[in-house]
Amino acid sequence: MVRCGTTVLTPRFARDFPSVIEQGGTKAATRLRGLGGSTEVEVITLPELRFRAGDFDFVLRHVQVLPKDLRVDRDSYHVWVGTDVLGQAHSVMLDFLSMRFEVE
Repeated sequence: MVRCGTTVLTPRFARDFPSVIEQGGTKAATRLRGLGGSTEVEVITLPELRFRAGDFDFVLRHVQVLPKDLRVDRDSYHVWVGTDVLGQAHSVMLDFLSMRFEVE
């Protein structure tokens, strides 16, 4: 089950970075819960993913990649960032006026 606050990767990530998915992803079923209810989908779980945002290096472990599925249509971005990622930084600044995201 994908828990609230957990970072997940979207179908766009899988499409744009297929080599990352092919290097060790395993398939499994999981339940997604949201405002519209819940649904079971097949996801790919990556054992670890490292990425950089600004000057900060993040590490995700056991991160799930959502499938291309009309019930989970999130193709306009690569990731749903959760508190598991934001909690790795010392400070996080979200500026909605200028649409900026800064971490230290």
